[in-house]
This record gives sequence, structure tokens and C-alpha cells, in this order.
Amino acid sequence: MKTLDEFNFPDYETYKSNLASLDKFDFSNMTSEEIYHKYFDIAKTIPLCHKILKKNEFNKLKFYRARLNIDHTKEDISLISTFSFPPTIVCRENGRANLRKKTVFYCSDSPDSAIAECKPKNGDVGYLSVWNTVTNRNIKSGICLPRDLSDSNKWSVIAKNSFKSYEKLLKENEKNKQLNALHHFMNFKFKYEQSPYYLSSIIGNEVLYGDSRHDFLVYSSVINDRFCNMAFHPNSVLENLKLEKIIAFKIKDIASGSINLGRVGEVKNSRIIFRERAIDEEKLFKHI
Repeated sequence: MKTLDEFNFPDYETYKSNLASLDKFDFSNMTSEEIYHKYFDIAKTIPLCHKILKKNEFNKLKFYRARLNIDHTKEDISLISTFSFPPTIVCRENGRANLRKKTVFYCSDSPDSAIAECKPKNGDVGYLSVWNTVTNRNIKSGICLPRDLSDSNKWSVIAKNSFKSYEKLLKENEKNKQLNALHHFMNFKFKYEQSPYYLSSIIGNEVLYGDSRHDFLVYSSVINDRFCNMAFHPNSVLENLKLEKIIAFKIKDIASGSINLGRVGEVKNSRIIFRERAIDEEKLFKHI
């Protein structure tokens, strides 16, 4: 791994000006490879904090993924794959953390955020999938979170602890202002960049598919600062996550948060079988 001195950061004011130019740059006529080189020519590196989650720590987590308005003539809701990461053939555009033709598994740390991130409208019908963590090893995560993450966010402690080695690196290097500026730039892009996500997709692809080989990336929810979103490498999903259940729902009134719940699907003999929901499953939606 390169030291910060090897990245040849310019002086702080020049670097800050370069990042401002990168923020406003028109990438519309550039290929992903050209955007990649443009980013690294200016930014020099990805200022990502890392966190190794011990298997017992990771296996306490649950993740939630929502899908809206599934066309039942084209997709089979008895298949686990319908609710997992999409096949690469349908990844025709960049996502916030993936390049086109690359698939990742997007999910959230709460049902609320998972559904809200889909930007539902009144009358939309969806399925919320609940995923358990079942790893037999430690998990490598990339933490793309601001250091001032709200204490009400369950990832706030991890976010703050992940900065310890990062801050040590800053203190030992005279380019700490530049690295801080880049960290702020990256977090801002991951939270606020709009489609087609020219820069966040490049960064996400590098984190999940690059040499660093992270299992997943966590970043702030655009919808609600109390929650976070995750992007998993598909192989990590297959190895470390297991579908617990599917809950059908229909958006009644998005303004008031009114939602109608439907049946619940569970995996039995390798198929998803739907049944009537239980009271404890309704509690998942108490904040929606």
C-alpha cells in the first residue's frame, strides 16, 4: 500500500481547488475507464476507513432489501434469487456503488430505510426481504461515513472507532488537510450524487471489486440520517447472508406513512412458501 507521501498531493489550496473542479466536471462523454483515471489523477486515492467485523459481531446484524412492483410474468417470487442481487444483464446503468454491467446487493439496516430508498409512490406493491448473517469468518467492511454521524445511528460507534487508525495516519503526515478534504468529498458524493453516479460508482466498484476486496460498503442513507445503506459484493452475499423471510406490502399513503401488509414468505425445501403474517412481523414496520 502506498504511503500518503507517495500520492504526491499538491498544496492544500491547490488540492481543494482541484476537488472543486472534479465535483463540477462534465463526465457525460467519458467512459468508465476515463472517469476512473480522471478521479485518481486529481484525488490520488480513496480515503476509506476500514473495519474488520468479527464473525460474532457480524452475525448479530440483520439486513433489509425492498423491491417494488415486481412483474410476476417475468420473475418468480418463489425463487430466492428474485430478492437477492440482480443479474448483471439487467444492470444497464450505474448505481450509487456499482458500475453498469456490475452487480451488487443493495440493502439497509432497517425496514424503514430499505423501503424509503426505493422512493415508493401511493399504490406501489412491494416485498421486503429480511436477511440473516451467517458467516464463519471475519468480515471486511469499508466505512464511508462522516465522523459526525448522529449518535442515534446504530453505526455511529463503528464509524467513530474506524477513524482511530485513520486519524493516526493524519497526525503522522503533513498532508492531513488534503486527506480530510478528500474524505469529506467522498462522503458527500456517496450521499448526494445523482444518477448516473459518475464518481460514487467508480469508488464503489474499486472498494467491492478492486484489489482491496471488501465484503461490503456502508454509507449514510440519503433519506434519513438515522439509518445506513450497504452495498455487498455478490459473492459475499452467497457466502455470508441467508434469506429469513419475505413480507409483502402495499403503500397506502406515503405522506402519512400508511402501509398495508400482506403475506409472509419463508424458505421451505428450497422454495419460498407464503403464509399469513404474525403480529411480531408487523412490528418491523412500526416506524414507517
